[in-house]
Order: sequence, then structure tokens, then C-alpha cells
Amino acid sequence: MNLNIATFNAGSSSLSMKLFAIDPSLRISEVFSAKAHRVAVCGVEEGHISYTIPGGAGRIPAALPSHTIAADTLIELVRDRGFTIDRIGHRFVHGGFHFDRSAWISPTVLKRLDACLPLAPIHNPNSLAVIRVAQREMPNVPQYVAFDTAFHHDLPEEARTYALPYPWFLNPTMRKIGFHGLSYQDVTSKTASYLDLATDAVSLVACHLGTGGSSVAAIRNGRSADTSMGATPTAGLVMSTRSGDVDPMIPLQLADHLSGGVEQVRQLLNRNSGLFGLSGISSDIRDLLAIARSTQPGSGSSDRSHVRAALAVRVYVHRLISAIGAMWAVAGPVDALVFTDDIGLTCPQVREEVCERLRHLGLRLDPAANRARQVQDVVPLHARESTIPILAVRNDEDRVIAREGLFLTDPP
Repeated sequence: MNLNIATFNAGSSSLSMKLFAIDPSLRISEVFSAKAHRVAVCGVEEGHISYTIPGGAGRIPAALPSHTIAADTLIELVRDRGFTIDRIGHRFVHGGFHFDRSAWISPTVLKRLDACLPLAPIHNPNSLAVIRVAQREMPNVPQYVAFDTAFHHDLPEEARTYALPYPWFLNPTMRKIGFHGLSYQDVTSKTASYLDLATDAVSLVACHLGTGGSSVAAIRNGRSADTSMGATPTAGLVMSTRSGDVDPMIPLQLADHLSGGVEQVRQLLNRNSGLFGLSGISSDIRDLLAIARSTQPGSGSSDRSHVRAALAVRVYVHRLISAIGAMWAVAGPVDALVFTDDIGLTCPQVREEVCERLRHLGLRLDPAANRARQVQDVVPLHARESTIPILAVRNDEDRVIAREGLFLTDPP
């Protein structure tokens, strides 16, 4: 008997839904895929739904002001096509110290998820909103959550520890947690297979570059050795609306001067900073690259837009290069540099800028391969003379989530 598992993957500016059929031999086949793009994005393009079904694909323009609306739209789409759903799995970014593994959703688990909302204020509320929509629309279908923090659960103590007074070291919330774990788990497995290495023998620097959140991880012998995000997803790289790393005294100074205090600072760092805060135009690096390269400096508002877009791009690339260098040192001998997720897969300009700046490490892109449309799970981008492979690896967090639903104990 086949089992149909639906997965929801709520990003900060997107929502994916997939349906997997699992046969009695536990072979997993994807039968439906849909993604809501530019959900609640402040940008120059409208949102839309893209979907793939057996025998076809489509794109539907849609106003997507929230993840609740996006979830309703995706559920209606899958229902209209007559698919049945036996289980539902949800990606949840930050389980804090409340969760260290996947769990079936129950009233108790929902309360614990609610307690996790402040830990990832851009992602966790979106995921919980989608869970509530799915429960409302499909109340009799068992549902579970898979956590993005699990891959980094065993970070080395020296990597996860902040240099705070020792009593705080004992507090499990005051440590580096790391995120995008489902993505890193998937691309590590795929890259190891491509390189003909065992998963526990591969060492990578992996760049998860999304339209919302981004991070870099050092993966040593198949395990997370360090990552750019910290106790929350606000840390690390410059992201769409998140600041990434800032001097820790700056938020304290802001809290002293802003009338809204700590809550206003939280909103500023998570929703009004990053690419959008710097540029004042868009939270999407692709928009800013286009503006920075097409608008000629002159006078007036167009000149200001060009300058701010160009600055945002430079800061984004600089922080990314710095993080790659740091993770390179931690990973040890690196078997491959990997780019994944929406920006990592679809933005050749970012890969080009990064690899050009890292030529001293022996990285060499093949320009034609870098610009070509990528249709495989693992696409080599490097030139023959590159010291290590440079790969674009299509991540499939949803398949990882589906697998989690297979190995949980029987649903409640």
C-alpha cells in the first residue's frame, strides 16, 4: 500500500509544498510540487505560484501578502488536482532546547512550538501559521514537524560556545544552534555521491543562499563543524531583510535611542535591515544586481538608487566571501565548494563574484557552465584548472522531511 506524504517548507519569503508517494519498498517518488514565490516580499515583481504535476507544469500569478494566504492557495491547488494526503510534514526552523528531533504535532507540541516563535521571528511564525492552516483544512490527517537545527546538533563545543560568563554557557539557549540543516543534510549526501565518496568522508564549504535567509557551513567528514548562523537565524551573512552579524553593542545603543525599545530593535534587525535596509529598494539580490549594473550614475533619484543598490551588493558579496574563507579554514582539506538554494542556484553573478575574489584559493569557474540553465541535481561549474570542484547542488529539503515521516513512530 502506498503512503502519500505532503510536506510544507516555509521560508521567510517563500512556501513550498510537495507530495511524495512511498511504496511498500520505501521508494520515494515525487508526484506533485508547488512553490509560492515572493511571499510578503518588498520588491519590484509580483508573487506567483509555480507547480509541476505528472505531464505538465504551470505558473499562476498570485497576490501573496502572507504565508497563510500562500498555504490556502497551495492546498486548494493540490485538492483541485485530486491528490490524497495521508501525512503532512512541516519544516520548522528553530526548535530551541524544546526539540532536538522530529515530532508528531499534538496540543502539547503546539504549545512548545508557540514558545519557540521568538527564537526565529521571521521563520517560526510563518511555519506555525501554515501548520494551523493545514490543521484547519485537513483536521484528520496526522502532521509532524522536522527541525532545521538537527544537522548542527553535535557542533563541536568550541564552535558552539560564546565567550560569555561561564554560567551562561550552561544555558542551552545561549549557544550557536545553526540552521538550514535539512538543506545541508541533503546537499552533503548528493555531493558525496557525485564525488564517489562516503558521506562520512566528504568535507565541504556549502553556501545556502536563499531569497530570505542565507548561511555558509563547514562540513567536515559529513558532519557540521561550524556555520555562520548562530543562536538565531539573524546572525551571519547579510540577508534579504536581516542584518547578519553586527557589533553586539550596536543593538544596545539602538535600544537606548529608539522609542520602541528592544522590540523595535528586533524588528529593525530582522525585517528592515539586510539588502532591503541598505538599498531601500528590494530585499532580493537579483533586483539589486540588475539595478546596479543597468543604471548609469547621473543625477537625482536614479543615481541614489544606483549607489545604494551597488553598495548593498558589495556588502553582501564581501560578507559571503569572508564567511567562505572562515569555513574553509575550519573544514580542513575541502573536497568541493557548493552553492545551493534559490540564489545559489539561479544567480550566476553571485557565484562569479565570489569565485573571482577567491582565485587565490585556486578556484576557477567555467563561464559557460556558470551561465547555463541548470537541470540536474548536481551541476559542475568549475573549469578544468580549478583546484577543487565548484558545484551547484539542488537541495531538496522536502524529501528529507518526507523521510522523517517514514521513520517516526506511529502517529497519535
